[in-house]
Amino acid sequence: MLDLANLAYERELRRELSRVQRHIDQYRERESKFFNLHDIRLKFYREASDEIWHLYDRLEPDKAVERAVALGLLAADEVPDDIQHTLRRAVRCVS
Repeated sequence: MLDLANLAYERELRRELSRVQRHIDQYRERESKFFNLHDIRLKFYREASDEIWHLYDRLEPDKAVERAVALGLLAADEVPDDIQHTLRRAVRCVS
């Protein structure tokens, strides 16, 4: 479960980095000003990456995996059957 939670963390961080990359690409194409790029980079380092790290640091691995599946960061077929069963049971208990 911990490996899947770590994978989810990496994918969520990568998703945020791809947003920064889009702004870098726009800057290269002269569609964005440098100061916008600088602000976006700082915001990523100060806010987004810290928020993602704190989130995964506080969540139990099963909750992180459950969240990642709900957000589409992990596909259902990446989650072993026994873990899927545990997650489904947890969702039923909460519902």
